[in-house]
Amino acid sequence: MNIVYVANEAYVSILGTSLYSLYENNKTEALLDVYLIQTGISEKSIKLLKSLADSFARSISIINFEDIKQRKELDFLENKFDISVMARLFVDELLPKHLDRVLYIDCDTLVLRSVHKLFYMELGDKTIAAVPEPTINLMVKEKIGIALSQMYFNSGVLLIDLNKYREKKFRQRVLAYYDNIKESSVFSDQDAINGALCHHIKVLSPRYNFFANYRYWSYEALIKYSPSYRIIPRRVYESAKKNPVILHFAGDERPWYEGNFNPYRKLYKSYQSKTPWKGKKAKSKSRLYLGLYHIMNVMTLLCPKLRIKISDEYIKRMFNDNKLWIQ
Repeated sequence: MNIVYVANEAYVSILGTSLYSLYENNKTEALLDVYLIQTGISEKSIKLLKSLADSFARSISIINFEDIKQRKELDFLENKFDISVMARLFVDELLPKHLDRVLYIDCDTLVLRSVHKLFYMELGDKTIAAVPEPTINLMVKEKIGIALSQMYFNSGVLLIDLNKYREKKFRQRVLAYYDNIKESSVFSDQDAINGALCHHIKVLSPRYNFFANYRYWSYEALIKYSPSYRIIPRRVYESAKKNPVILHFAGDERPWYEGNFNPYRKLYKSYQSKTPWKGKKAKSKSRLYLGLYHIMNVMTLLCPKLRIKISDEYIKRMFNDNKLWIQ
């Protein structure tokens, strides 16, 4: 299996925790090659990552992409967000040419089970496989030019047929699409992937990219907000909620923030405690904000309409204030 991550120094301890979980829960895999596209990681941190891989008798290939800001294809970005997120689009160029398939995983994840079935699944006539994100704000869809009824995919886990990706010049397509929506895009390349490649993406079970805050969402609330999510049967969603393969810490209730209320925080800490970053001081964030965010999450169980309304107001304010990027 070929796994790829993208990270910079700010996320290296979070990456290390995800990497440990990947190795720990895929011990029986004969071939597990990890490629790290680094956009600014210190030599000390790279040594720690390599020592982590060594502890599992694995290797990790470091691909230097620190000059990403100098790429001519990205001149139009104007530094609206951490440009590192765009690095995943360059897998066609950066990864070894003999690779024909890769599984991209965001570093803010835990890999809780084997990803063998995911990696080797048939893609048919599709080039990418991803998990739908039914709670994406409808205003986001409208602003980036995709139909409200169209399925929107999260780019935190992507199974990619590299041969087709290269042959069809998908990176260039996504960048061109982003160039057209940059003034109204909230989620950068994820928006552009959905706009440019929507007909080339296979639907994955949510168990392969289960968003931690979906613990608070009922299946009924999700399909009411996004009817296209009916493509995921209720039993599949409920199974994913109970036994996710890849857990994704999307949203602001993240387990590495001091004072967080994430329901998976103990699980995350248990993995982190086995890495070279054991005991690392938690990142600071307003306790009041984290408390209010948790209340909003819990409130979703009782009144999803109110949660949606709050989200709508937040996105609307972002558009009005011209703050269209995620830090």
